[in-house]
Amino acid sequence: MVTDMRDNVMISDMRDYNSIDKLQYGDLLSTTILTIKSSYKLNSVRANTLVLALKENPSLTTFNIFETKISSKAAQILALALKNYVTLTNLNISYNKINSKVVMALALGISSNITIKTLNMSYNKIGDEGAEALSEMINNTITTLNICNNNISDISIRMIADRLQVNTSIKTLNISNNDINNIGAQYLAVALEYNNTLTTLDISNNYIRDEGICMIIGSLAENTTLRTLNISNNIISEEGMKIIAHKLQVNTTLTKLIINENNIGSIGSLYLTIVLEYNTTLMVLDISNNNIGDEGVEYLAEVLSFNTTLRTLDISYNNISDKGVEYLAEVLKVNNTLTSLNINSNKINNYGLKMLAIALKDNTTLTELNMLWNLHTYNIIAQAFIETLQTNTTLIKLNFNVNYVIELDLQKLLIRNKNKNMSLKKIVVKKLLDSGKTINLSNLPNDVISMFDINAQ
Repeated sequence: MVTDMRDNVMISDMRDYNSIDKLQYGDLLSTTILTIKSSYKLNSVRANTLVLALKENPSLTTFNIFETKISSKAAQILALALKNYVTLTNLNISYNKINSKVVMALALGISSNITIKTLNMSYNKIGDEGAEALSEMINNTITTLNICNNNISDISIRMIADRLQVNTSIKTLNISNNDINNIGAQYLAVALEYNNTLTTLDISNNYIRDEGICMIIGSLAENTTLRTLNISNNIISEEGMKIIAHKLQVNTTLTKLIINENNIGSIGSLYLTIVLEYNTTLMVLDISNNNIGDEGVEYLAEVLSFNTTLRTLDISYNNISDKGVEYLAEVLKVNNTLTSLNINSNKINNYGLKMLAIALKDNTTLTELNMLWNLHTYNIIAQAFIETLQTNTTLIKLNFNVNYVIELDLQKLLIRNKNKNMSLKKIVVKKLLDSGKTINLSNLPNDVISMFDINAQ
């Protein structure tokens, strides 16, 4: 089946290799996005048909081939074509179960292409054998590389890390869900000391223990560009969390830290308060699914009473009860920086969430609250928040289970707040524009930018 949606063409049935010819010639010349998703193999014959159809396309920017079996010969044909696609910026070859032979065939074309910015090869079977070819693809034009879930071990990471030391383009690297241990973490730590472009690193769901994680955190003393680090679902102990916290308290670049599913417990939460007390850049903290309990929330609440940098906190799936939410309710009365709080999937009853609703009557900064899948009576809590929203004008997003009729009442109040907040933002930006000051778009939300015709400075 071939689906034509103007600039977006999708081929979902490759049984008839001539199915590509069913497209109108004009569409082939002008389509900017091509997606192939088929359970039928992309062999050399079908690949030839595809390449010939796209040979003269001057505007193809995104090429997606996923959940499609690619033969090594088809990969060679695609590789030759990739050299000449001078408008292609996004290449997605995920979920294809491609092996090292296919990777080696594709490597030549990808490494020679100078326009591809985003390369997604996640959920394949690259393994260590295809690691050398994979490292060859890391040229100085790719900015986003996703190779998660590929059976990549420390051997492969060494070659990739060597490339990262001298690479000057990659900003986002996802190597989660692989077989990386402490040795691989050490290679990455060395790479981070020399690399000065990487801003986001995801090493979650690997087998890295305290020593390896601490080496990576330690390398941030030299690295000045990394902003987001995901170390979720590795093997971090309380002692490891203590070392990590002491290293991060003096870090001045990291803004987002994700440590979910590490079972750091309440003691790990206590060590994190050291980070929140002294660190002045961390804005997003995700410690969901860590079994911190009420005691861990108490530690966090204490430091949040004076922390002025954290904007987003995720403590979902943490066995928190009404007692823990009481601590949060008290701190929300005085904290004026937190804008997003996620407490879903805990053990919170009506009492705890009512305390939260009462606290938010006076809070003027929290805009998002996720309370899904707790133990409360939905409609009772909904009524409590309807009462809160009579005076609270900043909360614009609430997530929890509620019946349709009451949800409509809540949505009316939340939409009122959203519109009011947008009007205030518009006034602030207009004043800045009228004053002749330079506006940095990176500091403004997209919904505000869309209101104005502003050139980024």
